[in-house]
Amino acid sequence: MQGRLALWLTLGILMFAAASGVFAFLTVYHEVTEFMDDELRQVAALLERHKLPIPEDTAVSELSSPIKTKTAIVVRKLGSDAVGSLLPELPPDMPDGLQTIRSDGHEWRLFVTTRQSGERFAVGQRVILRNDIARQGAVAALLPLLLVMGFAAAGSCLIIRHVFTPVRALAKLVDQREDLDLTLLETHHVPSEILPFLEAVNRMLTRVNRAVETQRRFVADAAHELRSPLTALSLQAEHLAAADMSPQARERLARLGQGLNRARDLLAQLLALARAQANPREDVRAESLSLLLRQILEDMMPLAEARNIDLGVLSLDEATIQTPPHALAVILKNLLDNAIRYTPPGGRVDISASCADESVILVITDTGPGIPPAERERVFEPFYRLPGHDVTGSGLGLAIAKTLTTQLGGTIHLTDAPEGPGLRVIARFPTRLRLA
Repeated sequence: MQGRLALWLTLGILMFAAASGVFAFLTVYHEVTEFMDDELRQVAALLERHKLPIPEDTAVSELSSPIKTKTAIVVRKLGSDAVGSLLPELPPDMPDGLQTIRSDGHEWRLFVTTRQSGERFAVGQRVILRNDIARQGAVAALLPLLLVMGFAAAGSCLIIRHVFTPVRALAKLVDQREDLDLTLLETHHVPSEILPFLEAVNRMLTRVNRAVETQRRFVADAAHELRSPLTALSLQAEHLAAADMSPQARERLARLGQGLNRARDLLAQLLALARAQANPREDVRAESLSLLLRQILEDMMPLAEARNIDLGVLSLDEATIQTPPHALAVILKNLLDNAIRYTPPGGRVDISASCADESVILVITDTGPGIPPAERERVFEPFYRLPGHDVTGSGLGLAIAKTLTTQLGGTIHLTDAPEGPGLRVIARFPTRLRLA
């Protein structure tokens, strides 16, 4: 909009400048030619007033023009056949007054007059010289107008840019927002022309926030409502396992128990996602990265051993991170769980943590199949799972990790493992919490 406004305003100024320039050029051109016609009259009046003779030998007299010396004014008697005259021979019956004639390929502007003695003569100028003078005068008068219009166009562009400064600042502020930040836009100190637009955007944000909150409450309520029946079913399955039954029935009971465990894991992930999307402003506390990582490794070690995965720490810088309770633990657990589940048996999952620029950089590298570049953004969507994989899971782990990391003011990037197939997850967290 700013560019179009500047373009149309500049075009309008240029069109006005062109019209004004043409008008000024024609006006000055006309005024200069009128002035030179008056000059011819004044020369004739001067000759008559002082009774100056018209030379008979050459019949030519050049008088310096007050406008420019190169515009010779030539005087000649009518009917004279003197040679060497710049003016052609003029018939004696020419009418008095101003007139233009053409002779020998040249145009002349003449003023013919008759003395009291009856003698008639003409005062003339070459038309081409008159036109040169008129054009020079018109151009000289036109240049200041063009300069003023040029400065006006440049000044209008600068003014438009200054007026749109609040709009650019607002656009930058919106662009820097996190995905889950649905707070209303500030409407103070913005141009009144875009105020209705901002108010409409704020109303839309209010509706979106209400819809997101409704969805979050539904997921949380559904998970809570399903937790009790699943717990009861699990207890019944445990009691049933103690009873005598055929091997076939026991196998079916084992499959039932596995299904119930997956359902409980899904409910736990749904509750974690609902809490993450709620973005609570909890009291923060200092967490030791090394201590927290050891606790997470102890929790994840049984899963790694069951899948014959080499789980270890390559390097670990001591750091303290300000975080809401359990947020960082949930992030690390979900990232490690995802790496272990997708790494084939006999593979390796390496962890390293370093500090740089008031940030903690956590790197998790596995030897699994990796994620294609085209899918690396979609895997952060809830319930999205890569096609062609039979790994059990809910598809919520990376979504929860991404949501919580964003709320902590951090970032997560996925890249290829440096050696061979695999995935590398790079998570960066600020040591000083900046809740999104």
